[in-house]
Amino acid sequence: MTNRTICISTVRKNSQSVKKKNLLKIQGKPLFMHNIDYALNSKFISSVHITTDINISNKILTKKKIGYIKRPHQLCTNKASHFLTIKHAINSIEKQDIEFDIIVVVLGNSFGAKTKDLDEGLKKLINNKKLDSVISVAKYNMYNPIRAFKKDKKKLLTNFFETKTIEKKIKNSTNINTKNAFNDVYFFNGSFWIIRKEIFLKNSGIPPFRFLGKNIGFIEQDPKFVEIDDKWQKKLFE
Repeated sequence: MTNRTICISTVRKNSQSVKKKNLLKIQGKPLFMHNIDYALNSKFISSVHITTDINISNKILTKKKIGYIKRPHQLCTNKASHFLTIKHAINSIEKQDIEFDIIVVVLGNSFGAKTKDLDEGLKKLINNKKLDSVISVAKYNMYNPIRAFKKDKKKLLTNFFETKTIEKKIKNSTNINTKNAFNDVYFFNGSFWIIRKEIFLKNSGIPPFRFLGKNIGFIEQDPKFVEIDDKWQKKLFE
């Protein structure tokens, strides 16, 4: 099997959480362009495409050799499915007679899809046929979900998980208050997904991102690489 790889950048003009976050200027260029430039420098990625409702000049698209996919309106809302957005892009790319086996997806509201991490992730997927995908993660033990709360009907805090689940988990723990009591916790950090196309199209893996399959490898990144999804994060770049 040959390993032909394309990259899809998902960029939307409007945002509910932070207004026009994909267009925020970071180090002199729009936020979404950082991950695209990293993908363009990858030695494994043959072509880079952007699915968006943002108008990008033909001069930039031509200079950087970026494929442009105009995203339909129904895929530009806050309720739009990421799966359907990527699938629409795949269909558009295939119509150009571009053949590929692996899809790299970089998000427009982050800047952590470093070229070296993309290449490392691609090598990991290519060399291990048992993997369905490889994704970027960061370790955030301070956000261990076993320590999470939610509001109950009385608007008081209660455990996010059922009490029985927590009690079972802490049964053999000597210090249940430490953030490391329940092992390391990894979150998808918004940098990239690397997926076999056949696995993506099946969309039958584990939640919440079923299109990643069931056998998911990872590249651990610095915790500072996060997707911008709240207003306070803008201050990190001001």
